[in-house]
Amino acid sequence: MAYFRAQLRQVARDRSGAQPLPTGDPDCRYTRGLVKRAPPCFAVRFIIVKMKIASIALGIVAASSVHAQLVLGSTYYASAAVGVSGAFYLDVDTGMAQQIWIGASNKKVSALAADPITRTIWGADNARLTKWAWGSVGTAPIEVSGYYRLGSNGTAYATFVGSLAFANGKLYAYTNYNAGGSALFVEDGIYEIDPTVPRPGPNMNLVWRHDDLAYNFEGFDYSPETGLFYATNNVSDPLRSLERGIYSIDLFGAGAITKIANYSAYLPSPDGLAVGRGKLWLTQKATDWTALKIEAFDLATQQFGARFELEGFSSTSRFTGATWFDRPTTTVSGRLTLGDFVGTRAFPAATFELTPIGGGTPTSIADVVIAPDGTYQFESTVIRPQRVTVRAKGFLRRTLSTSVVFSGAAVTALDGTLVSADIDGDNAVTVFDYDILSTYFDASESDANWTTIGGNGFAPRDADLDGDNAVTVFDYDVLSRNFDLTGDAA
Repeated sequence: MAYFRAQLRQVARDRSGAQPLPTGDPDCRYTRGLVKRAPPCFAVRFIIVKMKIASIALGIVAASSVHAQLVLGSTYYASAAVGVSGAFYLDVDTGMAQQIWIGASNKKVSALAADPITRTIWGADNARLTKWAWGSVGTAPIEVSGYYRLGSNGTAYATFVGSLAFANGKLYAYTNYNAGGSALFVEDGIYEIDPTVPRPGPNMNLVWRHDDLAYNFEGFDYSPETGLFYATNNVSDPLRSLERGIYSIDLFGAGAITKIANYSAYLPSPDGLAVGRGKLWLTQKATDWTALKIEAFDLATQQFGARFELEGFSSTSRFTGATWFDRPTTTVSGRLTLGDFVGTRAFPAATFELTPIGGGTPTSIADVVIAPDGTYQFESTVIRPQRVTVRAKGFLRRTLSTSVVFSGAAVTALDGTLVSADIDGDNAVTVFDYDILSTYFDASESDANWTTIGGNGFAPRDADLDGDNAVTVFDYDVLSRNFDLTGDAA
């Protein structure tokens, strides 16, 4: 089990990247210039959160319940430390996170972007174009193509992509990777990506370039609320008044680029950026850090806020990528048969418990109405596979499924039969239930105290097992047949 630990370490270190590999290689990288010391930061309100990280082992998730918003990853991969490889969900409210896939030599993350309509996470692993279905926890992304630009010589070249964004139904990428010198020049800037074009493309169409200023947007995302792209620029040039920091880009308007903030000292060179809840979520994994760090910047207040750290990395610098995807709502429906309940009294409400596969804190959904025909429906924003159990007052707990995938897609026909006679609610039919029934034998709805809780903690109606609004020998018969039975474990 790996852990996020939030600390008040402020590290500003020089950082350089790898030299490019031969053109056409899907592992190509661009040359990253030396990062200078971070400029002074804004006033910072520290929100220090300690976060537990779920790991994936043999495709089984072991974690507490997590509601995902931030999705992040890095180019880190080591067979001895797979628990911090690949990508993660992070609930920024609770500080809980979960590994969603294990990294591999071709399943790393240099950039991410979310399509909320098709529930797709698009990714870049250097020059590889990857695709991951939202909610398919434990499954690695699929490599669907590469990122290819057309050089001046008419040849398509594999292009390192370190930042992605999804806007208005389209995928966008920023790159400043030079395919191989001036003879093969391709322009730096923002490209529209067509992921349906197979390798070797080209599938990148230039839609914005930065004229004479050599920006390097290592983090990049789009805000539907403001209609702007936001990016982190990690190069500076005093002669051209080019500064490091956070920028907005009016790609769908006049194309203007505007600096909106300096970096904080906590993240001196963030290379991942996601937009969510009016905040920019910045990520970085620098040389000599053993943690991937996350920091929030509030667009309205222009202040930095929450900070998180994913520990367990080597000290080597790694590219990071991030995107925002609000947790999906899954609708669950089915039919419950309440055993021996044959009367006219309304069915009791049901309580469903959703427990992450492999263990963890269950999510309880109470007061779910059971219709006269036994049908029910509820919604949940939990994610990943869950064990689903149900209880109703007077009935034993029943497991409806040992594994249900909660990913936003509707779950139907989750049916089951509940066993009656657990009057005291201890999930077993025992002499204690017999005692309650005996106490209220011969009571009926015409009695003034029918729904009044007595000294034993129960009302006469609780002993009406068959639902005919009276406590009779028929209820004794139900209890006798189910005596000594126990319900499923939670």
